[in-house]
Amino acid sequence: TDMTPASLSILAALETPDGTGLSLLVEDVVVTYIRPGFGTDLPGFFVQAEQTGPALFVAVDPSTLSTAILVGDMITFTVEAMGTAGGLRFAAEITDDVSVASHNNSVAALLQNVNNAADLVSALDDYTSELVAADLTITSDFTGAGSGHMAAQVATTAIPSDTNLKLRLPTSILNTLELEQGCVVALAGTPLWRYLSTAQLSAWDVDDLSVTSCPDLRVVSATAASDTTVIVTFSRSLNSSTLNLSGAQFTISGLSVTGAAISGANEVTLTTSTQVGGTAYTVVAAGNLQDIYTNGIDPAANSASFSGFITPAVVLVNEVNFNIGSGCDLIELRVISGGSMDGFKLYNRTDLLVTFTGLNVPTNALILVHINGGSATCNPQSATNEVSGPAEQPNPGVTTNINTAYDWYSTISGQSATDGAVAIYTNLDVLLDGVLLTEELTGTAAAGSETGAANIVAAGGWTNLDGSVPVGGYIDDLFSANAVMDLNGTGTTAAGTSIQRTSNADNNHQGDWAVVASSWGLINAGQTDF
Repeated sequence: TDMTPASLSILAALETPDGTGLSLLVEDVVVTYIRPGFGTDLPGFFVQAEQTGPALFVAVDPSTLSTAILVGDMITFTVEAMGTAGGLRFAAEITDDVSVASHNNSVAALLQNVNNAADLVSALDDYTSELVAADLTITSDFTGAGSGHMAAQVATTAIPSDTNLKLRLPTSILNTLELEQGCVVALAGTPLWRYLSTAQLSAWDVDDLSVTSCPDLRVVSATAASDTTVIVTFSRSLNSSTLNLSGAQFTISGLSVTGAAISGANEVTLTTSTQVGGTAYTVVAAGNLQDIYTNGIDPAANSASFSGFITPAVVLVNEVNFNIGSGCDLIELRVISGGSMDGFKLYNRTDLLVTFTGLNVPTNALILVHINGGSATCNPQSATNEVSGPAEQPNPGVTTNINTAYDWYSTISGQSATDGAVAIYTNLDVLLDGVLLTEELTGTAAAGSETGAANIVAAGGWTNLDGSVPVGGYIDDLFSANAVMDLNGTGTTAAGTSIQRTSNADNNHQGDWAVVASSWGLINAGQTDF
């Protein structure tokens, strides 16, 4: 079928090589979608003239144009620059003389339902940027797909399994909808995005998707918050109207449950009879508790085990070296008040390094976390985590262990010696301590370090020397200027220098720290027992 002049004007732009100084008239095309910016994805709008395309993305924020445009407007404009990103051709610049010929043109007439389009991936060029709708089954976990975005493989009627067919969403929308593998969704009508050979069905607004179904609700975990309360965490936000406040929907062998309350979107706090500290318990949830999609509890995932409440330990980060050869980096923690570390989590940047399980520690104990513990170089004897005592796996025998510290091994690879944000959280995700680290007094900080710093600051865990916090947070130069030096100036062996606390004080700033001779398994110079 012959294309209309409007479609031919789009095609001419798409066939023009990348470059500036152009003058390509695109005329009488309809605005099908206006996309906000997310992450590093630019805002812009899409235009199309016929149902089967072609279509063009214009990477220009419509709010910057002197003429306001809306979805359904028929417009004419001149392209001054074309570009390509990830295989997607787009207009990078247009003249600011957009003319609107008419409003409220039918966008529905341009919409293609691609449920039965077997060539959606193989003929991706023929669909890119065109307005499409589809019923999708999510067939994989969501993973990172560019700044601020996540994506998962999906199936349509015609394409049941193709790793190059994905649903890509801004992380904020994914979190709002709480989608996961097994959910079925209907995409109402958005332009088809792409990354190289991957077709990326996309939603940039929560209203672009409707959830048809999702897997049943699951019990994810249970944690004793006190000797008479237990927090039960679920896989999705709950329909609070389905919770019986008497607690009758929950049973715990050996305990009575006398109350239940919503304590978070996906959490219920139970009131129980007095628990025996350290005793193993299992909580079971009844099937009639529902999530936001009215799903009940999956009978195969309706329970979780937890240990009776033991007073949690209070722990500080005490010593760090991220400059050791082969990535055999070390982090030492110091216990300032003894108790349970079960469920405690150690992070650097936004990376979870280790989750402590079954560990109870006395005051003044030291815990030495070995990074890259899956490496034969960093863990030649394949040592496991010590829970019964610091010399459970003694050295000699285990040459990397320190007999005066509980040795734990993280399988995460060696950490960057450029910058970091080390933090220790309780089993209830309460920050106990954090430290910002850097190699330079100025410069760009990694996004993960900045996010980790923001999390630490939000919990009151880091300030400037004067107790203030920069407006806008610890970003780039402000991160470097107020973090502890000198990550890449420490020793390249465990016996070399390290970054460590210089006293018992915890002022939550760089003044607490210095680079000195390492003292793994011993309190640092200037410290005394608590």
